[in-house]
Amino acid sequence: VSGGMSRALKRKIQQRSHSYDLIICDHLLSLYYLPDDYRGRTAYHAHAAHVAHSPRRLFAGLFGGLAIEGYRHEEVKACERVDLVFAENEDAAALSDAGVPFGKLQYSLTAVHRDKPKAPEFNVTHKKLGYVGYLGDNRNVSSLLWLINSVLPLVLELHPEVELHLIGKDPDLRLLNIAMQHDHIFIHTSHTSPDTTPPDCRIAVDPLLFEDHVDAKLVNALVRDIPTVTTRIALDRASQGAGGLLAASGAREMADQIVSLMSDRALWNSVRATSNRSAAERVPVQEVFYAMKRAIEVGSHKAVA
Repeated sequence: VSGGMSRALKRKIQQRSHSYDLIICDHLLSLYYLPDDYRGRTAYHAHAAHVAHSPRRLFAGLFGGLAIEGYRHEEVKACERVDLVFAENEDAAALSDAGVPFGKLQYSLTAVHRDKPKAPEFNVTHKKLGYVGYLGDNRNVSSLLWLINSVLPLVLELHPEVELHLIGKDPDLRLLNIAMQHDHIFIHTSHTSPDTTPPDCRIAVDPLLFEDHVDAKLVNALVRDIPTVTTRIALDRASQGAGGLLAASGAREMADQIVSLMSDRALWNSVRATSNRSAAERVPVQEVFYAMKRAIEVGSHKAVA
């Protein structure tokens, strides 16, 4: 061990590294293990540019007990060693100011700052439920059929004018058939903004019962600017919490939540505000990993992180 780092681990990484096309170093301290003679592409996930001006000392025993300013200096040097640097927006700006080449910073995740229409207010929405997703996936379809058969009838008992709008590509024949037979269900196979619900929908629904990978779906739900109702199963499967989403344990509870949001303006505004706060915390982190995933898919066949 040297300065808190393992020489044995560094040797093992050195021996295996040439079998990989890309190495991702997650956090500055992992740069210790980046082989000097590696010829593949390298990436660095920066965590700490925002602490540059703190007077506290950090990681005593590692890198000789660097003070924060020294830590910042090491981070800039780390960025020089790698091909790509991934950082959240504010950290990317700080690293750029410190001298990291702008083209090396992968902050295209600043999509969270893209221009988008002003979010609707309660009184300009209609009694519509909106679902966005791939309509040809069997698991998505199974969850939607549960919503249609078990939840929607309960909602219609109290709000008979409610409509369910399904937005997505390649709708399954089962959904097409049920929409043809049901006056309250509409399918949209193309939409100008495929990642968002129509602007006049009052509530978004994500009946995630059978899907395995729910984190991306829940993050997408947080940025829709309208309250979202999902399942307790989805939150239990998620790797992180998703404050601001209403989660139901069954059909009756989901129907009750939808009914309440349909008519209670104060509740609607409260849920929406909580969702926006949660999105502000989760979306930047999630965008970093989306960008890393894209880089791996485009630039390599195998990667080690």
